[in-house]
Amino acid sequence: MTDVTRGENRGLQRRTVLRNGLLAGLGVAAVSISSTAIEGTAQAFSYQTGWKWCSKCRGLFYGPQQSASHCPAGGTHDSTGSWPYTMFYDDPSSGGILQQQNWSWCGKCTGLFYGPKQSYSICPAGGPHDGSGSYNYSVAYNTGQGQPNWNWCLQCQGLFYGPQQSVSHCPAGGTHDGSRSYNYSVTY
Repeated sequence: MTDVTRGENRGLQRRTVLRNGLLAGLGVAAVSISSTAIEGTAQAFSYQTGWKWCSKCRGLFYGPQQSASHCPAGGTHDSTGSWPYTMFYDDPSSGGILQQQNWSWCGKCTGLFYGPKQSYSICPAGGPHDGSGSYNYSVAYNTGQGQPNWNWCLQCQGLFYGPQQSVSHCPAGGTHDGSRSYNYSVTY
């Protein structure tokens, strides 16, 4: 995967950065954050821009690879009307934000899915999702930061926009099932 950016934070917690909106709109630009006026140990976190919402299946997928994607609603994912989303990865600390690690990018469909359940997952490109080339992404939950109401699908293991569950498309058939999901938030 490409379009990788590294942000550095000296003493600021990620919550402060997100709360102040410094990361909003990073879909087209990368920002390096540092402050010598604030004392503390350096904390680095990595993020990746270019993630998109699919208007057909309601899932989250990696936009730069849209032409190679597979959508459970048929064809490739469609980013029409999507905000540019940013995903954090390989971050061992939460920075005070509730987050769940072990989310993965699928090399077959380009969607985001919950990695520990890979063997139970269902990919729209066939078989289970393939997270072998993925970073270890983290998704915030129950925080009020970013765009809330994203859900984990119990059936396919993917991340989808919950308020649109009734019109979503799950590769397992029917609509996504967010009945056991946290209220995830995605930065845009």
